[in-house]
Amino acid sequence: DSTANGITLYWAPRPFNLRSGYMRRAQDVPLTGQWYKEHCPSNYPVKVRVSYQKLLKVWVLNQLHHRPPKTLNKRNLMNIFSTTKFF
Repeated sequence: DSTANGITLYWAPRPFNLRSGYMRRAQDVPLTGQWYKEHCPSNYPVKVRVSYQKLLKVWVLNQLHHRPPKTLNKRNLMNIFSTTKFF
């Protein structure tokens, strides 16, 4: 049952069949979202542990550089300035 879904993704059109690059498949993002944040087992090869470290490093940098969203309530500057004594 689940194999058929994987095969259809493999033969999907151009942007959806890619596993890397600028466009990721929406099915891959939740799968890989949590596993590299866990501690890598010590019995894994060195190159796998380094991959864990690199993914974790990029995730931490993205979290640090993430800006909070802007407020949605826009205020009219002329109304704000009219309340002051200078306008």
